[in-house]
Amino acid sequence: PLHLACRNGASRNVVKMLYEVYPDALEKKDRKSRTPLDLVEKSSNVNKDGIVLLLKRIAQNDPPKPTQSKRQPLVKDSSSLTFGQNEVGYEHRTTLFRQIMGKEWDKAISRCDKFSEEASTWIVTRGFNGNLRFLPLHKACVLQPP
Repeated sequence: PLHLACRNGASRNVVKMLYEVYPDALEKKDRKSRTPLDLVEKSSNVNKDGIVLLLKRIAQNDPPKPTQSKRQPLVKDSSSLTFGQNEVGYEHRTTLFRQIMGKEWDKAISRCDKFSEEASTWIVTRGFNGNLRFLPLHKACVLQPP
């Protein structure tokens, strides 16, 4: 999700929240060997300067203070998931996923509170190189939530 957010113009707060949920993502590289910082530096994101500054501060071991939230994490650390758990085909995508696709952000937040298991349900679809799997959070990052 952090790579998607950095590539697709997410706000500084979204990038910060994704970092807080999974700090190791900052060092991960995508299939083209790009880090989240590489992606945002090459983007035309209107928030680019603030996000670059944030990611560089984090890299210099001066991370931002964690956002205070009373919510429990909605998505498990992806390293603990194995494919086959909680997955559905694209034609049977969850209500949460459909609300995110429709940019119904308030409904999606409410849905997460009531049915948090949907946030960790993988959506599976066929791609050019086989099946693709993604979480509702991946789609939300692409759609630039408020």
